[in-house]
Amino acid sequence: MGLQLKWAVDNVFEYFEDLHPDLRALRHEVFGPSHEPSGMDKLELGQEFDARLKAHCEEQRQRVEEMFRSCCRELVERPPKSEKIGSPPRLVGAVPT
Repeated sequence: MGLQLKWAVDNVFEYFEDLHPDLRALRHEVFGPSHEPSGMDKLELGQEFDARLKAHCEEQRQRVEEMFRSCCRELVERPPKSEKIGSPPRLVGAVPT
């Protein structure tokens, strides 16, 4: 049996802005009307988003694993085939008991 997780939102970055108002504030600071953002500012924003994305994916993976642990003999994680933002954070293979 296999399970594939996918995002069910139109825009992952906006979803994370809704979850983390400080991330939205950072984006508005970086891309504000008063100045052109520097490469370092863009990099910092991207790193902050990436860290939160990875943490969120790990939390979701743990939730799914916990749900299936009682009914599966073995759980196997596989990295996603694609690293695009819309790709599933993890693939979990499960062997039913």
